[in-house]
Amino acid sequence: MKVYFYTCSVISIVTLVSCCAALAQSPNAFQPDKSGPVYQVVPISRTLATHDYTRNTGTMTVELTGTSLLPKAHGQAKIERVDGQARITADLDSLKPATRFGHAYLTYVLWAVSTDGRRENLGEFEVTGSKAKISTATDLTAFALLVTAEPDFAVKQPGKFVIMENVVEKDRIGDKLAANLVPVQQDPRVP
Repeated sequence: MKVYFYTCSVISIVTLVSCCAALAQSPNAFQPDKSGPVYQVVPISRTLATHDYTRNTGTMTVELTGTSLLPKAHGQAKIERVDGQARITADLDSLKPATRFGHAYLTYVLWAVSTDGRRENLGEFEVTGSKAKISTATDLTAFALLVTAEPDFAVKQPGKFVIMENVVEKDRIGDKLAANLVPVQQDPRVP
């Protein structure tokens, strides 16, 4: 019994020493690949129609229309100024599951994009079948609305899957906003 124990211990020590020697001979064995970034930033440019909601009296209805990613999607956002905030209630219809954009995409998020390009996550839509709704508020006064598919409700920047955006009537357009939406995309070489 003692011979077996000592034999296993000696074999373990020899194996450990040989592994350390192999690592010492190849110092880059556990170094990351420096040939390219793990994540890359790819700007996506969109032009959004904004509206200044400080001039509104009462409730304004804004149409939300699907982009080329979900062309049949449609909806409305009702925006009302109350106590210095824009209170927004949005209803969407003809949605498909967010997972159609990838297994990591689990939800839809409403964004307000100000005229100076600032993006504010207004919250996650409550999805039931092909319909969705949200009630939220923002302190922004002039903004555009857009809806994105996201992996998480708490994302800080809109992702690349913009599925809907507001359509402001020509007589109500404030500024045309060229918003650079900068998502972080995982490098395809990383599993």
